[in-house]
Amino acid sequence: MLSEDPLHQIIRICLAIDQRADMVYARFAETEEDPGLKRFWQEMSEEEKKHVELWRRLLDMARDQILPQVFDHPESVVAALEVTHDKVNEMAKDCLASRDRSCAFLLAYRMEFYMMRHPAFAMLLHYIQTVTEEKNIEDEYDRHIDAFVEAFGKYGEVTPELELLGETVRYLWQENRMLARQSTTDALTGVLNRRGFFNAMKPLAHLAHREGAPVGVLMVDIDDFKQINDTLGHQKGDEMLRMLGSILRDRTRVSDLVGRYGGEEFIVFLPLIAKDSAYRIAEGIRERVESETKDNTPITVSIGVAEGMLEDNVDQDAFEHIKKADARLYEAKRCGKNIVVMEEA
Repeated sequence: MLSEDPLHQIIRICLAIDQRADMVYARFAETEEDPGLKRFWQEMSEEEKKHVELWRRLLDMARDQILPQVFDHPESVVAALEVTHDKVNEMAKDCLASRDRSCAFLLAYRMEFYMMRHPAFAMLLHYIQTVTEEKNIEDEYDRHIDAFVEAFGKYGEVTPELELLGETVRYLWQENRMLARQSTTDALTGVLNRRGFFNAMKPLAHLAHREGAPVGVLMVDIDDFKQINDTLGHQKGDEMLRMLGSILRDRTRVSDLVGRYGGEEFIVFLPLIAKDSAYRIAEGIRERVESETKDNTPITVSIGVAEGMLEDNVDQDAFEHIKKADARLYEAKRCGKNIVVMEEA
């Protein structure tokens, strides 16, 4: 483990912690006599198995060196998670031999508490949700935590202290989930911020390279945005930015990435697209913006497009596509605005 990079270590520790949780909940299911509670522990074990598979997928991405660094201070995250891992193993040893139901619930609560007290879990689950088709992971974890609290109230001997522990687990998860979103999401528009966008783009670019499929990049800019702010006010400008972010999400696939590049400029990454489809997607966005705003505050957008294959230097090629799309955006501005300009093949 000493030779591994910190991100690799973080994922491996998360994997080990959820493997331990799966083993513990499966053991509780084996020894529990009450049918309802047995089913509950079985369901919790199955959910942990899903989490384990998610960590393994991330571990494969880390081995392939296509996983970006999503933590500012990864070494401190490793140290904190190692403490959590040791705590979980210690608690499991103390309680697995016992058939006491209260002990089982207390261990489960404490395990969830130690996993939730560090934002690394929420950060990585949020990252998985951003770059894969798994779009309900965070909501599923909401239900996972709620199920523990409800089951303890139904089957356990609830004390004020344990009730507080359950509410603390809920609070920690919600707070960490919010922190994870804030670190990758533009607060105004709800699309990815620059950091979130580029972190998510890297593995999708490598996936497109492995599949031998073209990718597309769109650079989208609101025309005469300064004039909107100067004449109608910044609140109206913010409204236009939110509206454009919403249209971009609506006119692209779930697997596409939409980010705010800066100011009134947005970026879209289209992995695994059909050849020559990037222009059609861009034109659909341009038409949608023009039609949706014509009866209120008319605005238009100019769009620069780049499309093509990613060769062996995947990261560099992806950024070259961005530079080309950005150049085409400025060409669209020079050519009169409210048009789509695409790089010639």
